[in-house]
Amino acid sequence: MASFLETNAVLLAAFIGGIFLLTCVLWSHKERAYPPGPPRWPIIGNAFQVPSIQTWLTFSKWARKYGQLVRQHPS
Repeated sequence: MASFLETNAVLLAAFIGGIFLLTCVLWSHKERAYPPGPPRWPIIGNAFQVPSIQTWLTFSKWARKYGQLVRQHPS
């Protein structure tokens, strides 16, 4: 008979695995809703990919690679 600790470890592993799979499924559907762009991290997005100085260089590089990033409509 499995001990109480082993049973809890198996349940915890199954729970974490289920959360991981659910996150992967939901994330893959969300990815299709956005235009192409640099890969993002969950929750923080691209916050660490944009430098604090000379940001226009990064945005220019992304625009060449992924297409127009920002569109402004005349008001």
